[in-house]
Amino acid sequence: MAGNMDVVGQIMAFEQGDLENEEVYALFQFLLDSGMIYSLQGSYQRMAEELLLAEKIVMPDHKY
Repeated sequence: MAGNMDVVGQIMAFEQGDLENEEVYALFQFLLDSGMIYSLQGSYQRMAEELLLAEKIVMPDHKY
């Protein structure tokens, strides 16, 4: 996903149910890779955990 991604727009689209599955995976991978996931509501962290367990996204090499 591009570094200049409109994160707020993507999050809003996610919350409105406007993203395809692959877009959801890309968004959550970006949030996890950037560490932004940890500043969002717990529901995002739980969703990331579900996607990790389903092997739709992967843990980045670095930790926050």
